[in-house]
Amino acid sequence: LLAAFAMVLRRREPGGGGTAVLSRYTLSLLTTQQFQRAATTVCALETLRRAEPGVYGSEPFSIGLWVGETTTPNTYDKARTAYENARQAAQPDDVFILDRCPWCGTRILPAHKSPDAGDYGVRATADSFAFFCPRRECVFHDELPVAVVDEHLYDRPPTFVLGTVDKFARLAWEPRAGRLFGARSGTDAGNLPPSLVIQDELHLLTGPLGTTVGLYESAVLGLCVGSDGTGPKVVASTATIRRSGE
Repeated sequence: LLAAFAMVLRRREPGGGGTAVLSRYTLSLLTTQQFQRAATTVCALETLRRAEPGVYGSEPFSIGLWVGETTTPNTYDKARTAYENARQAAQPDDVFILDRCPWCGTRILPAHKSPDAGDYGVRATADSFAFFCPRRECVFHDELPVAVVDEHLYDRPPTFVLGTVDKFARLAWEPRAGRLFGARSGTDAGNLPPSLVIQDELHLLTGPLGTTVGLYESAVLGLCVGSDGTGPKVVASTATIRRSGE
């Protein structure tokens, strides 16, 4: 709910497109579970925007999953290969994490091989990737505002990005990741940096992992500082407060 408010308020500011919320997790399993739930919220926001584009702007509300390639394909080429393999499989595997339409619950990939490409809610080419709901009556039959391929996230920065803490280490080796922080690209003027950072499962950031994440924390927060010197709101959640005094 907090993320939803942050995304809506962001649209009332000049240059309010791009990534508004960053949510970080320590485990990819936790990330994907939260991603599937958060996708429904983003779809709800997108239906509001479509009804009132004058209020919420022309850029769609969207959500992206930023994790390692063992969880999702990180390039368009690998995503296309995974899609082609799914088309040939007798029982397609859920290789794109999003197993059902977040809005109506229709399966993204059919349970069994189908000769109809429309039964596969994925469009994958050499330079693009998109989900769509196979159900024609769904409002997201044209395209779902969901991204799971890294190159897609860099080309069209999602409003809400969920990622694992280790993925942020890629910032040092992947210049395009700067797009998630409002950096310019070509003729694109860029956007405001994220205004809300959520660190979930804070109690898991202990020992060596906590030390390593801490090294990147200053860099991430620095990238989220706007031109006026204003930094993001930072919120952390945890399942336990045991030993909180330490």
